[in-house]
Amino acid sequence: MSSSTLEAQAQTVLNDLGLDVPTAVTIFLQRIVHREPICFEIIQPQPAPAVRPPFQFGCMKGQIWMADDFDAPLDDFEEYM
Repeated sequence: MSSSTLEAQAQTVLNDLGLDVPTAVTIFLQRIVHREPICFEIIQPQPAPAVRPPFQFGCMKGQIWMADDFDAPLDDFEEYM
């Protein structure tokens, strides 16, 4: 991910929190220096499940072919009949 993309995404998230980048960085650095826990959680959005269209009977009509002798006995099995 490029730094400009990361910066734009960070700005969007921080705007939602009511912060700007310099303020957020200052808070982050103060917490690190004082070894205090950072009280926020990053939650990744879950992708929406794929929705399949409902099955339609007859949708393959005309696309499947079966040989006329499909049910005819096979020559390889003559001795067993």
